[in-house]
Amino acid sequence: RDRALILAMVDSLDLAPVAATNNHGWGRTAAAWTLMRIPGWEELTPDELSTAIEDRLHRERK
Repeated sequence: RDRALILAMVDSLDLAPVAATNNHGWGRTAAAWTLMRIPGWEELTPDELSTAIEDRLHRERK
């Protein structure tokens, strides 16, 4: 219900919206997911994958 407001705020602060949770004690429950496609990610080193993720977040934001 507050999606438009949140996205406007994120946009005004030049941020990328991602999901997060702090559900300690909930076992394996996943309350939020942030997904993206990174073609060829399996062949990337951890540093290359990190850079690819950061680049995508800076470039696309939504």
